Amino acid sequence: MMSPGTDAVEQTIRTRRAFLAALRAGPTRKRDLVDALETSRSTVDRAVSDLAAAGLVTETAAGVTITLAGRMAVEIDTTYQRRIGELADGLTALGELDGDLRIDDGFLADARIEAASPHVPDMIFDRFYESVAAAPSVRTVVPTVLREHIVRFGAEMRAQETAVELVVDTQVLEVLLDDPAMQTVIDAFSDSEQMTVLAAELSMRFGVWETPQEAGVIVYTDTGPHSVLVNSRCAARRWARAVYEEAAADAVPLAECRGRRGS
Repeated sequence: MMSPGTDAVEQTIRTRRAFLAALRAGPTRKRDLVDALETSRSTVDRAVSDLAAAGLVTETAAGVTITLAGRMAVEIDTTYQRRIGELADGLTALGELDGDLRIDDGFLADARIEAASPHVPDMIFDRFYESVAAAPSVRTVVPTVLREHIVRFGAEMRAQETAVELVVDTQVLEVLLDDPAMQTVIDAFSDSEQMTVLAAELSMRFGVWETPQEAGVIVYTDTGPHSVLVNSRCAARRWARAVYEEAAADAVPLAECRGRRGS
């Protein structure tokens, strides 16, 4: 059998996906396809002819039968349709990310995506706290900080006895160290054996976190937090871990930052 070519197969799958889906249950007679798909016999005849020419079905005494290639086509097409839907759902959040950022495509698959409310934009941080609640450990990269949230984060992580590894932007840390009202908070981070705080030059417009259960991204704009994406897939956690490790590789400990300021 000659291959019908990629374009022809793609078009057949796209235009005949309803027939392929109907045939997954087993051999089906054409008259039953007419009833199941509420279409005409002539349409069924054309569809079966197209699918047979593409090697996706055969006609047997038992009826029209999907081939192994046809089953694979259904799986691939279903996955494609789902991923396109996920992309459409994520466009609002992803449109704010830098164009040169390469997120593992596994991160978007099955991600829970939520845009910030214009009235209460920082409510998306609740998704972060829900994600890290009861987690034994969390790694996070923070390009910007809202003071009230760094206070809340420190308090909740200590209460949960969560092991924290935190990389914060150097300029953000300098601002916090210059703020007398934040000294008690910074001291609590420094004195805690369960928290490791590092400083690094970060050019990211998004924060990342990873726990043993899931990973997330918070997207920021010039006006504040914009969107949050949370994902429990292994690929998502793997990507978030890699982002953290890259940021931590060139980072310096909090104690060293404070020491430089005092020298």
